[in-house]
Amino acid sequence: MLVSEIIEKVEIPHEAGQWVELRKLSFTALEEAGKVRQRKGVADVREMGGDVFEAIMRSSKKQTDGEEGQERDRVESYDWETLIGKAVVGWSYDKKPTPASIRDLDSRTARWLVTEICDRNPLEDEEAAKNV
Repeated sequence: MLVSEIIEKVEIPHEAGQWVELRKLSFTALEEAGKVRQRKGVADVREMGGDVFEAIMRSSKKQTDGEEGQERDRVESYDWETLIGKAVVGWSYDKKPTPASIRDLDSRTARWLVTEICDRNPLEDEEAAKNV
């Protein structure tokens, strides 16, 4: 399926009367958002040093257990700015969706957007798991 023309208008649940238009993402767009997140993660690890990184990994392993942890992992596996920039084609805000206006989103709306985008663009193994 070709996805670039598949666009859905979605109401923002915590902002009465506000909406966003989301484009279905291609596999390359998802891959790019994942790679950007990985590059940032590698840079963060280099900055921290080995001992701090090991402590964080031990702590994060405990936090990713269960359904809530899996949801957090899925949302955190992408660079939010890249993902939102690729998916959002329009919104009801006064400013157009640009890199600057995307960076200006509050954290609640950004997290909601990334979750919505992930829900509408499941990876193949996620889709298969839902159908079992």
